[in-house]
Amino acid sequence: MKKLVALLAVVVLSMQSLYASDFLFMKNIKYYGEGQIIGYSVQNGYDLNIANLVKEGKVNSNYSGVVSFLTAGITFDFVENVSADLSLAYSNNWAEGGNKFWSLANDPNGSPIKGNSIQSYLDNIRVQTANITIKKLFDVDGLSVKVGRQYYGDEDSSVMYFGIRRYQPLFGVNLPLLGFDSITSVNAVTLYYDKENVKANLIYANLGKLLGLPLGLDGMLTRILPGGGEAVDEFVDLNKDTTVIGADVKFLKIADMFNLQVYGYDIKTPFLVDHYSIAGIKPGVEVGGFKASAEFAMNFAGNNPFDTKYILEEDKVGINSGANLIKVDASYDIEKKAKIRASFVMQGGTEGLKEAFDGERPNALVIKPFLNFGNYAPGLVFGQQEITRLISMIDFQAINVGVDYTVNKFLFSLDGYNFAARDNGLNYGNEIDFKVKYQYNKALDFYLGIGCLMLSDDINSKIEEMSEGDVKDFLSDMTSSFQLGIGYKF
Repeated sequence: MKKLVALLAVVVLSMQSLYASDFLFMKNIKYYGEGQIIGYSVQNGYDLNIANLVKEGKVNSNYSGVVSFLTAGITFDFVENVSADLSLAYSNNWAEGGNKFWSLANDPNGSPIKGNSIQSYLDNIRVQTANITIKKLFDVDGLSVKVGRQYYGDEDSSVMYFGIRRYQPLFGVNLPLLGFDSITSVNAVTLYYDKENVKANLIYANLGKLLGLPLGLDGMLTRILPGGGEAVDEFVDLNKDTTVIGADVKFLKIADMFNLQVYGYDIKTPFLVDHYSIAGIKPGVEVGGFKASAEFAMNFAGNNPFDTKYILEEDKVGINSGANLIKVDASYDIEKKAKIRASFVMQGGTEGLKEAFDGERPNALVIKPFLNFGNYAPGLVFGQQEITRLISMIDFQAINVGVDYTVNKFLFSLDGYNFAARDNGLNYGNEIDFKVKYQYNKALDFYLGIGCLMLSDDINSKIEEMSEGDVKDFLSDMTSSFQLGIGYKF
């Protein structure tokens, strides 16, 4: 009902602003929006299909689907230096079979034969942004405050981003948020400073219950954990919200060529520990067509902000804080026709894996995941599958070399990846991606993506060894993904 009221409010305000000449409190009205539709097909994918998992004892399957989103909104000024932004969003996932483990494809209000009810569509329409911005706060040039539901962060951020996630139809796991939608936003108060070569912000955001999960995970935990509801209380306080407070500062064009970004965030959560924290620094350089940056970030967890302790202690497996992210990127533009790119990433880590595998110290294994809200998803296959995406949060290293080439309205991209474990010596495999984007006009583009991940034998052999031969070929030797899409803006 709240979504319907919000939708009607947008319609009423829009109509009044268009047709009522005396409706003067809305000035400089601008309409905006964008959408995307991507069909995908995966061969031998890791979709955590429960039926296959039970029936076959492994997670190999072929599946396909169509994902789409649409967002539309208006911005307008109330008075001088006070503006508002209001937008709605709709997203859908037509997954084959409708039973992907973390998918929201099952819709009790819909039927593939009879169609969906009006209520099912209304249930998928969300107020995506609804905020007021006050500029020149305290008469300070460049200082503003934004209050309400809003987007936050840079789309290429590895640490903190709430916004539109483009061309990621199979985005599966991004801890501590599971089942991310294509569009995310947060209820927040954000203080911005943007003047000359300094961009800074301070944010306080509320992510709601249980780390913002869109799933009814409280009910699922009650069903699957030993002890039912009593076991849930040991892991999470369902009565508390998750909040984020942090700051991000960028110093641009220092000596005309250097950039520096420094950030820190504390996430107060009811899940396992009281606080997750992230602190990082990212220097960069730009000279002509050459760009390079090096990012280092640390993960913390404990009873206090930027504390360190075990997240979970068990007899055989421990989960600890203290993981870090190291990310180096470089690119070179050649006369705006071609771009050569390279990157190196390490995050997460494990300790004692070899000793645990060999049976020397069964309780030696300590996992250190790099928990974040970032938007780093490497590869059309590895970065967009649940299992491999989860691996990248735990113990991960990637090398990427790519090239972009522009011909008229076409952009061709070719990427090669090597994925491996950072600490335990396992080689995950190699991936080759080919993408084509055709910019029909400023408002419409077409997209084609083909990816192939060739998994090494390291993972399967270790799983077979640990299971004493009971589980063979746990993951497919080769997984491919074909994606075809269209994007539009207005």
